[in-house]
Amino acid sequence: SHVTIPDADSSSNDDALVIKSDSALGATLPSGHVTVTGATLRAKCCNALMFGSETCGSFTDYQFQQITILGAGKSGLGMVSMDGADISDVHYRDVTMSGVHSPIMQKIGTRLRCGGSPTVGHISNVTYDGITGTGVSNTDYSPTIWGADSSHRVSDETFTNVNLTVPGGHGTMSTAVPSDSATDYNP
Repeated sequence: SHVTIPDADSSSNDDALVIKSDSALGATLPSGHVTVTGATLRAKCCNALMFGSETCGSFTDYQFQQITILGAGKSGLGMVSMDGADISDVHYRDVTMSGVHSPIMQKIGTRLRCGGSPTVGHISNVTYDGITGTGVSNTDYSPTIWGADSSHRVSDETFTNVNLTVPGGHGTMSTAVPSDSATDYNP
């Protein structure tokens, strides 16, 4: 909590900058009041800027500004609540992405892999302002915002000046709702 990360430059074979919480210390602890500015991120196989997948404790008050993402094998801006976390008050401003497989991805999942008896989490009050993203062609991923069920929906999302370009070129795919696997958090 209460962290400022200025001018990070991260290239990774996994997630480039990731926010997580588990119950390894025998408790689920909340985190928040985090500001990240001026970051340049590259993620070869996974997500450039990600919440999760370990999400036992809740997250609130995150500010991401002036972020440049130069590639991601999954999502540029990813957010999952797989283990019961409430993720809220997250704000992305002035983000430029290129070479990402999915510019934006959110999912509320039902894995619930924490101590005690966790319940399904929530994602709410997320803003995207001044976001530009260009995806790569021939990808199996698309931008995704997915709630677990009617009681656990992504809510209070605002998109202002968001321009995402996701090229086609993929063969015929099913138009059915994807499977709600409790362990899958791909876009």
